Amino acid sequence: MTSIASTPVEVWQCILRFVISVPVFLDPDGVAVNSASSMSDYHIYQNDSPWNNEAPYWESERYRATCRLVCRSWDTYLKETIGHRFVRTVDILQGFLPETALKGAIRISAVSVGRVGKKLPQGIEGAENGWYHLTEELFERIPQSQGNKLEILVANDFHFRTSHLAILTNRFPNLITFINAQISTDDAETLNNLAHIRHLYMGWYSCLSQRAALQCSHLETLSLRPRQFREMKFTKEDWNLPALRTLRILGGQEPPDGPEWQAMLESLLKVLGPTLQNLYISITYHPTPLEKVFEWCPNLECLLVHPSREEKVDIPPSHPLHTIVIPFFSPWIARPRKPELTWPGWPTIRTVIFNTPWDQSRWKGELGRWCERWRGSPVRIEDSRGVTPQEWVDKKNEKSKPVEPS
Repeated sequence: MTSIASTPVEVWQCILRFVISVPVFLDPDGVAVNSASSMSDYHIYQNDSPWNNEAPYWESERYRATCRLVCRSWDTYLKETIGHRFVRTVDILQGFLPETALKGAIRISAVSVGRVGKKLPQGIEGAENGWYHLTEELFERIPQSQGNKLEILVANDFHFRTSHLAILTNRFPNLITFINAQISTDDAETLNNLAHIRHLYMGWYSCLSQRAALQCSHLETLSLRPRQFREMKFTKEDWNLPALRTLRILGGQEPPDGPEWQAMLESLLKVLGPTLQNLYISITYHPTPLEKVFEWCPNLECLLVHPSREEKVDIPPSHPLHTIVIPFFSPWIARPRKPELTWPGWPTIRTVIFNTPWDQSRWKGELGRWCERWRGSPVRIEDSRGVTPQEWVDKKNEKSKPVEPS
């Protein structure tokens, strides 16, 4: 008992931080913890993915509340030093949290009224515009550099103007991960000032302009959607991203024709390709010239593309590519394509990933054939949660077994 009582304060604080830790949800690198997660639309955007699931955080908050009852020093540490690590701006605007909660937040979710089903405070007209206006004012009231704990900002349906980005630069100097950034690259100069940004996921409706330029020395993940393909020019002077490892090219509303698409892709990958380990190209585009991709991206390990069915390409024997991600039925594509159920059989491939969970797919009937086809194969087949077809079928069968009376 004596040894416990004499335990240094620093040790107890370390134990408390461990008890209330939320490893993925509050980890700024959790969105890109491995090749599969950085390529998975499910992992990045779906509410029930490990990265977005709020349940573990709220459970940790219950632990925090319980630990605060133990003694005064624990209460002070967990209330004042730890505080609210995750904050939704709507909870502040609704009066459930004080504005001061933003100063200690590690993760902030700036969501629109439509996403959370909340009502506006009295006197505010226009649902969406009202929430945007209130959120902008909320950020503006944060004293400069007071939000220095913030590492993750998720901006669902919230459009960030240049003024917002300037506020982020001043108020949140340590921002690492920015999800659903509805911005244009006319604001790139401000983004360049986000000195610690490592993961930037532009929103589905945020387009690059033809004057695009981005220079972020720490940026490891970039998810973007080009606008004017004919005007896009990528140069090493304008696109200086030496740390870039993951590039996601999202689909445009008006995809370019084949030659235009390949010209833009070539100029982009010749500049950014040499350092890439993961490449995601939306299947809404024309087939990707894989032979050239292997040339432009010599260090590529994980690939999601729309391959040509007519073109058979051999991978260079020394190329490090080991994982293929196959596009699945996606809720963000109006007319989803059925994925290719075969792939080229490159000898370097060790893992094939389907870009959605098995239980959310529309072709569950194919799973039995996949299980049979790949039984005993050294190639691992899994979904976006890392589950193999056989594991999913076994789990499903286990659930369907009748419960024996006791």
